Amino acid sequence: MRIKVSDGKKFRMDLPLPSGLVLNRVGAVFLCRELNEEGVHISTGQMMDVIRAIKAYKKAHPEWCLVEVQSKAGEYVMVKL
Repeated sequence: MRIKVSDGKKFRMDLPLPSGLVLNRVGAVFLCRELNEEGVHISTGQMMDVIRAIKAYKKAHPEWCLVEVQSKAGEYVMVKL
């Protein structure tokens, strides 16, 4: 997973995180807990199914960009799996 954040002039951050560090069983437990607190009820098994689907899609499409946003003020955020 690669996260890029830039304001166009001064600030630029490129943060590579291994997908296995974020998309694993422990991460699924934390995601489920946080989602349940927000009112979205999903089991750990269901979250693991989502994580498996994301990993399979990443393998088939290695340059897939999950999020790419640019504001009028020039701020730019990109999350790539």
